[in-house]
Amino acid sequence: MEIGHLYRTECDNLRLLASELEQMHDRYIEDNKGCLNSTEGLNVNEYHAPRCIPNLKALLTSSLLIQIQGLLDFLLPKVVNHQAKKEVRPFDKGNVLCWVKDVLKEDINSGFDFSSGPYSRLRDFYKIRNDQTHHGGYLSDEKRLVIVNNLTGIRILQHVNFAGTAVVASVYDIDFSYCRSVINDAETFLIAVEKNLKPA
Repeated sequence: MEIGHLYRTECDNLRLLASELEQMHDRYIEDNKGCLNSTEGLNVNEYHAPRCIPNLKALLTSSLLIQIQGLLDFLLPKVVNHQAKKEVRPFDKGNVLCWVKDVLKEDINSGFDFSSGPYSRLRDFYKIRNDQTHHGGYLSDEKRLVIVNNLTGIRILQHVNFAGTAVVASVYDIDFSYCRSVINDAETFLIAVEKNLKPA
C-alpha cells in the first residue's frame, strides 16, 4: 500500500468512526432523556451513583481526539522517512509537530510553509488534546480560552458549586464537527508534507 493510501484510509476510518459515534450518542440521548432531564432531589451529603452517562459526548469526542493525535504521531514520521531521500533524526517522543518542523527546516532545508492554516490549527488541537489526556477534559490554563474562542465546535462550560457562588471547574464541550475538522486538517497536512518532500 502506498503511504498516501495508508493515511487517507486511516483518516476516512476516523471520519466514519466520528459519524458512528455521533449517531450512537444521539440515540443514547433519546433513549435516556428521562434520566438525563431528571431533577430528583438528593441529599448532597450522600454519594449517589449515576444512572446514565451525562457526559457521554465528552468521553466520545475526547477519545476521537486522542485517536487523531495517535494517527499523526504514527504516520507523520512514516511520511517524512518514506519521502525524505536522506536520513533524518528519529521521532521518539514529544510533539510530532515540533519534530516535523525541525526536520523539514533543519535536516532537509525544505521551504515548507508552516504558517499555513492546517499546521497552526493542528498546533492548537494538540493543546486541547493535552487537556483531554492529562487533565480529564478540564481546562488546564485560562490562556487556552483564547484558542478555544477562535475555534468552531468547542466551548468551555463552567461547573459551579451547589450554592452557585464559585466556579469549581471549567470543562470542554467538544462537538463531533470539531473532531471531523481536525481529521481533515491532519489529512491535509500529511498530503502537504508528502508533496513538499517529493522530488521536483
